[in-house]
Amino acid sequence: MPPNHSHFNMVPAELLGRQSLLAAHHQQQQANEQAKKLAETPLAPASSGPVVNVNFPPELFQAIRGLSAPMAPQFTLPNLAPAVHSAPSLLSPTQLISPGPRMALIDFCSTYEISDTLQKKLLEHGFNSSHSFRHVTIDDLQKAGLLCGELAELKDAISQWCGE
Repeated sequence: MPPNHSHFNMVPAELLGRQSLLAAHHQQQQANEQAKKLAETPLAPASSGPVVNVNFPPELFQAIRGLSAPMAPQFTLPNLAPAVHSAPSLLSPTQLISPGPRMALIDFCSTYEISDTLQKKLLEHGFNSSHSFRHVTIDDLQKAGLLCGELAELKDAISQWCGE
């Protein structure tokens, strides 16, 4: 540290409290860059904080508001879940979400090495496309006369078809 004497002051007395030219130039450059960014970006909403939406079931909403009469819903959402059968589906839930490509049954059977006997049974019961497997249950196939081994063969081919 230099001694505390006026001869050792680095800044003349008349410039004390004033901004240096370098600091003023830097501040002006930053202001120009900010103005340029604002001109390039579209206007943002008034509040840039996060938006939080809270959805209450109607019963809870009524309890919060203290309403005794039930409120009629303004709209209903479509059921996006796969159809639930009483019997288990041939395809698993993940296979139902992302099945393989649509193929003719004959192409499906030759690609995934389905036996001629099983192919014949499937054709006799009206299966024409690989995507029809999404809508059949294991009970339906057993009623159609598929044996346990044929059912296992079909499930194996379907798992390959779905990429598992």
